[in-house]
Amino acid sequence: MSKVLKISEIFKSFQGEGPLIGRLAIFLRLSGCNLRCVWCDTKYAHYPKYVLDISKVFKMLLKLRESTCQDKPLLVITGGEPLLQKDSLKELLPMVRNYFTIQLETNGTIDPEDLLDYVDYIVVSPKLENSKNPKDIRKICEKYRYIIRSYRCRIFFKFVIENYEDIYEVNSIVREFNINNENVYLMPQCSNFDDCVKKMKIVYTLALRYGYSISPRLQYIVGFR
Repeated sequence: MSKVLKISEIFKSFQGEGPLIGRLAIFLRLSGCNLRCVWCDTKYAHYPKYVLDISKVFKMLLKLRESTCQDKPLLVITGGEPLLQKDSLKELLPMVRNYFTIQLETNGTIDPEDLLDYVDYIVVSPKLENSKNPKDIRKICEKYRYIIRSYRCRIFFKFVIENYEDIYEVNSIVREFNINNENVYLMPQCSNFDDCVKKMKIVYTLALRYGYSISPRLQYIVGFR
């Protein structure tokens, strides 16, 4: 019997953050999250809008793929925290693997296990103290020590920066997990144009000083979904 996915939304837009910023993409936003960040911009994804059979999801994704005019468009699997449904993703990802370039977005608290063979890029967004999540529940899964060594050119880390002091926690994580600086992206904690521009000055200063990359948040600066 086919598994189901709890889904918040499926839509076509552009990737607004991280290493593939600006790419036309299909977003599969799964519902449910194991964290509660105070500045979360997708609180609506905590609870499902749809519960769909895997085969139905597959057909919907293929239909959206046709509208991209691309042979292998980007498919962003995000949330919430998509790895809460990794058993269902184990069924979906082999089905879509040959039709999409797949980017998995995760908060890094859950072992991605054998999904790694079916994704092209992993973008991990560890939550810092500014998220107000307790440290013990937002800590990065130890399995990522191995994943970083084995998938170094395919795994990226994206940190939400609210103030200059956040960089000390970022630096600590980078050292602890031996992450390449060029695979680290800093982006502003913001939800509107003015705030994004203001905090990009902090992001720019810190990234320049420590050799990290920067990421704006195009969905707020440009105003697309």
